[in-house]
Amino acid sequence: MDQQLQSGSTRKAFYSFRHRVVTPLRHLRDIDRAWVKDLVGHNHGDETDGRYRDPTPLEQLKEVVETLRDIF
Repeated sequence: MDQQLQSGSTRKAFYSFRHRVVTPLRHLRDIDRAWVKDLVGHNHGDETDGRYRDPTPLEQLKEVVETLRDIF
């Protein structure tokens, strides 16, 4: 992972790390898009989801984070 992120590079921003997590998770069928958005702090696209949807339970987010271990 250090090679891909080019550790020590002054051009990498926090968003590079977010992109590194979101992209592989979005390709997994078992991971709901809403879970990924909740994990990285993105807004949900429409008024209904943004205002009335309950956040993903922490136990579910924990499973998503644990999935990252298999990816990296």
